[in-house]
Amino acid sequence: YFWYYSFHNVELLKDTTQLWQHITFINQQKANSTYSFNQFEIDKNSLRKSFYSYRGRLSRAILSLYANQKPQDWAKPHKDVLSDVYYLLTDKPNLHHIFPVNFIKQSGIASQIECDSLMNIAYLSQITNLKISDKNPLDYLKEYDEPALEAVLRSHLIPTTILEWSRADALPENALSIFIEERITLLLEALRLKLDGIEFNVFDTENRTNN
Repeated sequence: YFWYYSFHNVELLKDTTQLWQHITFINQQKANSTYSFNQFEIDKNSLRKSFYSYRGRLSRAILSLYANQKPQDWAKPHKDVLSDVYYLLTDKPNLHHIFPVNFIKQSGIASQIECDSLMNIAYLSQITNLKISDKNPLDYLKEYDEPALEAVLRSHLIPTTILEWSRADALPENALSIFIEERITLLLEALRLKLDGIEFNVFDTENRTNN
């Protein structure tokens, strides 16, 4: 229920009329003891261009899905990153840019949109976040490259391709674009599991714009 309405491409509960229609729908479902939803739709481009917003529906949905995976600390693989403090409403959560902002600016490997995308964000402990700072991801990942790291990255819905780049000590020219596309795929796979049994339609308005 939460994932359906939070991620749906159309804001289904934006006005009073829709809210009353929704209440009627819920009461009908409760009376029947069954739950059914219309086709779920999501635009991949909305995920690419998602930015952190304290009140933004999609922003909060993405961060909630990341948190729901029980992400682990990169420095201490068996320790959950999140504690109750992360679930408090705050306009300054402790979020980490996987490709740090200053690194991107200096290397010129991506646009500002890609840099600020929530696809480039992960929950990290404050200590780990400060230690990484603005380092090249090829370098800082080497510091945590232990056998458990791949599983840790998966707990953040982070594609392990970035770890392969670190081990090869080579970053493709369009590394962040590749990374974002792979992370979108992982996020959608996780969301499909949450919406199991509901028709799931993915489309991409970026492709329409470019054609």
